[in-house]
Amino acid sequence: MTIPYASVILSTLNRSSTLAHALASVQAQTERRLEILVVLDGATPACREIAVKAARDDERVRVHDLPKDSGRGEYNVDFALSTSRSERIFYIDDDDLWLPQHVERLGPLLDHADVADSRSCSVDRHGGLHLSPCRGSSPRIRALL
Repeated sequence: MTIPYASVILSTLNRSSTLAHALASVQAQTERRLEILVVLDGATPACREIAVKAARDDERVRVHDLPKDSGRGEYNVDFALSTSRSERIFYIDDDDLWLPQHVERLGPLLDHADVADSRSCSVDRHGGLHLSPCRGSSPRIRALL
């Protein structure tokens, strides 16, 4: 089995209105050598249906259908992470969108650094787009990094 260039973790609970768009933005990456790990953290049937269809249509997608954990999904994300096959790990929220060259441009940075960050673009359930600052701009996240 070939080791993928990068592993992408996408966790969801109940955002079926945005999940398909987030997943499609990962599937449309110019860097095609990806494994896409969809974490269903006690997800709704609608989210499950989207994830299962994506896995059926795209061999890069693997679904982890897990019961809701006691926190905010971090235990289930950690489990999925333990199954990843790449040293380059990307995380996308179920309401975020990536430009097609996201992995291609950030991946090489991970060859020389432990963390690479970017601004995120989220879509709300009404179709509105929201551009957020890098997570590293948060004092708490900067301290952790």
